[in-house]
Amino acid sequence: MKALDGVIDQALLTWKLFFDARVPIHAKLVLVLAAVYVISPIDLVPDIIPILTQLDDLGILVASVKFMEMLAPDYVVSEHKAGIERRRAGKDAEVVDAPGFRNMDEEKPKNH
Repeated sequence: MKALDGVIDQALLTWKLFFDARVPIHAKLVLVLAAVYVISPIDLVPDIIPILTQLDDLGILVASVKFMEMLAPDYVVSEHKAGIERRRAGKDAEVVDAPGFRNMDEEKPKNH
């Protein structure tokens, strides 16, 4: 399960970095170009070799995710990683001043 958690955490980090305005556009472009390569009919490894074709696509995606992470500012990456770790630990930031938000813990009836 640790491996699956790592994959999910990396996917969340990539998602958050991609939509963060503080990450430069050229870092995001790396991921976009990798996605275009994966869906394009042009491959580095010909389709005649079945397993290697999928592996090169996977390798390109993994490399582009890591490269985008390297190009993003360190403080932004650290901030998002810390948020993901807090969420995994069950310590989500409390939502305050949100319309319609009710803290159910505060509304518990008190026993006298």
